[in-house]
Amino acid sequence: MAKLTYIITLSQPPFTKARVVLDGNDVHASHPENTARLVRFPNDSAEAALATFQKLIRKYFHPAQGWILDEKKPGVADLAPWGPPPPTKEEQAAAAAKARQRSLGWAMDKEVMVLALSRQRTTSDLEITLDQAKDATVLHVGTNVDDEAGVGLTALLTALEAGAAPNLDEISFDCPTEPLAKSAALRLGGLARLLEKRQFLRFAAVGTFHWPMKAAQHDLDTLRLISPKLTADLVERIGRTVAPELRTLQIGLSVEQEADPDACASVMKLPMAHLEELTLVGLNDVATTMMQLLGSGRVLPKTVRLDGRCDDDDALQAAISAWHGRQSSTLFVGPALLGGIEEETITAFGDAGIAPFASPFDAGQRDPRVRALWGQLA
Repeated sequence: MAKLTYIITLSQPPFTKARVVLDGNDVHASHPENTARLVRFPNDSAEAALATFQKLIRKYFHPAQGWILDEKKPGVADLAPWGPPPPTKEEQAAAAAKARQRSLGWAMDKEVMVLALSRQRTTSDLEITLDQAKDATVLHVGTNVDDEAGVGLTALLTALEAGAAPNLDEISFDCPTEPLAKSAALRLGGLARLLEKRQFLRFAAVGTFHWPMKAAQHDLDTLRLISPKLTADLVERIGRTVAPELRTLQIGLSVEQEADPDACASVMKLPMAHLEELTLVGLNDVATTMMQLLGSGRVLPKTVRLDGRCDDDDALQAAISAWHGRQSSTLFVGPALLGGIEEETITAFGDAGIAPFASPFDAGQRDPRVRALWGQLA
């Protein structure tokens, strides 16, 4: 019984591989539109099969069409299936569940969940999503720029206040699909009430919001907040109400506009003695803030990160010299500052051991697990 296998490759993108197989009286050929699939052509005799073999090559896999004989296997009938096997029932069920999950706008990896408010179209959708979040310890809420009234956010916050997702240690709010300026302009009404009723270890928000009047977050370890233009009252309120356990404080005073001068001055009232990191971005004058920190007489955090503007390179170089000579804290400066100063001043930062940092409010600085989960929902 004659056996012969031709492996044929397309000589141009997408460089597809195909087979034409002679197996006795049968010929098997790759389907031109799905080369992993073999089509059987039965014949009455070996001679007829050989003629069919040659005809199929001339018609569908001819060199004039860009096909090249890659491998010839005399005496071998290569009928093994190409490509992945068909999915099992369990795999089909899992794929259907994942498709349902994407339609509801949530994805989860062990204890980490991301939730897109824009896809929570009904109360039932939100209930299903929050039921899946019962074991989550980290929740990243994707806010919705089209939800100007905050209806979706209000429903979520009400559910969280009532005890939904009871094991959360960390929660954050921002709009991962929009530029920072647009996300920061979103109204996040109700956050203060949530902070008064639920305890978190880590909390982050990008938007316009209120802060509780009284101390409520007794266990807070990490706080990250940015708004288009924080007020001095809000900065001072944060300083009065955060707990001594706070170790990381990241504040964005403004986004794409001048910060409130009183708010910039109010950062001196923020708690610092127990902090390991203080990050301030959106400053109107980084040099002034550096000198204020040095002149405060307070024990500063181990790490201080500053970013914003400075229109006076001489003042900035003086602040660099002062910091380098007197301060034990490690200072980092951000891209907004470095992009607006002279090369000589940038060199002075490097000579003083002051390195650049990436803003914690950039999407690329999110937890890699959170970035991967948002990728699943894209």
